[in-house]
Amino acid sequence: MITRGGIEHLIPNEVLVANRVENWTHSHNLIRLNIPVGVHYKSNIDKVIELYVASAEKIDRVLSKPAPVCLLKQFGDSSVDLEIRVWINDPMNGCSNVRSEILIEVWHQFAKNNITIPYPQQDIYIKELPAV
Repeated sequence: MITRGGIEHLIPNEVLVANRVENWTHSHNLIRLNIPVGVHYKSNIDKVIELYVASAEKIDRVLSKPAPVCLLKQFGDSSVDLEIRVWINDPMNGCSNVRSEILIEVWHQFAKNNITIPYPQQDIYIKELPAV
């Protein structure tokens, strides 16, 4: 088996018989990509979802049916975590490049709309200074 990165793997028959095997293109070429992004807690979440979906829809290789969907996945430590789910039908042309195109468009749209992608930070409060 040769990976998309050009690495060749030899897989013993016993592994194929005893374990689950995923074949992305056995019966069709339809692949769903899940692309996470986190936004600041003060963000307008409805606007964020609208921009995320619109960004995905601008990418030529993203299918309109099934349409891109954005889900709020969780309230993280440093961000509200969302995920866009898009479908492509030509994975042989790469998946990471589609993911990158979507994220670049999201970056531009978020910047235009003052939506912040936070980074982890910790606040330390010193209640009492030790005697010197």
